[in-house]
Amino acid sequence: MESRVNYTAVGVFVLVLGALSVVVAFWLTEGTTRKAYDTYLVYARDSVSGLNQNASVRFRGVEVGRVSRIELDRDNPLQVRLYLEIEQGVPITADTRARLQMQGITGLLIVDLSAVGPDTTPLRPPPGEAYPVIPYEPTLFSKLDDGISGVLVTLNRIGERFEQLFSEENVAILGQIVQHVGDLSAALAEHRTDITRFIEASRKTAENAVTLSEQGQIVMIEGQKLMRDGQRAVSAIADVGERIMITLDKVEGAADGVREAGLAASEFLATGSATLERTRTETLPDFERLLDQMQLLSRELTSLVVEIRDNPSRLITGGPRYAPGPGE
Repeated sequence: MESRVNYTAVGVFVLVLGALSVVVAFWLTEGTTRKAYDTYLVYARDSVSGLNQNASVRFRGVEVGRVSRIELDRDNPLQVRLYLEIEQGVPITADTRARLQMQGITGLLIVDLSAVGPDTTPLRPPPGEAYPVIPYEPTLFSKLDDGISGVLVTLNRIGERFEQLFSEENVAILGQIVQHVGDLSAALAEHRTDITRFIEASRKTAENAVTLSEQGQIVMIEGQKLMRDGQRAVSAIADVGERIMITLDKVEGAADGVREAGLAASEFLATGSATLERTRTETLPDFERLLDQMQLLSRELTSLVVEIRDNPSRLITGGPRYAPGPGE
């Protein structure tokens, strides 16, 4: 029996099914509306095992983008560069932080963003970077992992130390030490009386030391008193010295006054000597002539008074007239 198949219908069905598949794929990939994205960069310092390309990026639990690329930082192998495509309009500010977070129990990781402060300044690309860099914060699991790793390393070191401590050689040395301690205990038991006497002598020595210490304290107290008295004496001497300096300053001032007075007296004596010399050479001769004239005038007045007393008419008639002499 021969199969009858309509190849035309099959071809049309295949074409329609392919067209529907293309439309559904386009709708699923692009969606009804296209969104614009900005690229951000995160430097992760933890292992990103479980984080895949196109992993979800969420801001406080809301999906806002995806991880577009994951690569190792060539300049610093301890970091991994994560390129994030985040929808435009999402408030990525200077206080935004990024961390890796496990999604459920699948073991897959997503990038979780959160704001740690009120700063609303938009995040800008730092110098030398093409995209803004969102600061990274280690996750709690990475911190626990680091802490557990440190504890394990410390425990490993402690185990190595214990292994070295209880090696065969150290155990043998420890046995010798125990034997020596036993020998020492036996020797101490044999010399117990001597040790008792030594302890008694040490006790008396300690008592004497206490007595000497008390006496030393008394001596120290007396010494402190002497030091205080010495300080007072030094202070008194300093006051006396200061007063002496003040007195010397006053004496020096008085000496300056006396010296100035002496200079003034010397100048006065020099001036007086010059004045006396000028008086002797200039004034005394005139004064002597004046005295001579006064004596002459006094004699004339005396003779006039005598004549008037003897002959009062002289006041009216005048004196006697004498004949003119030769040539008058």
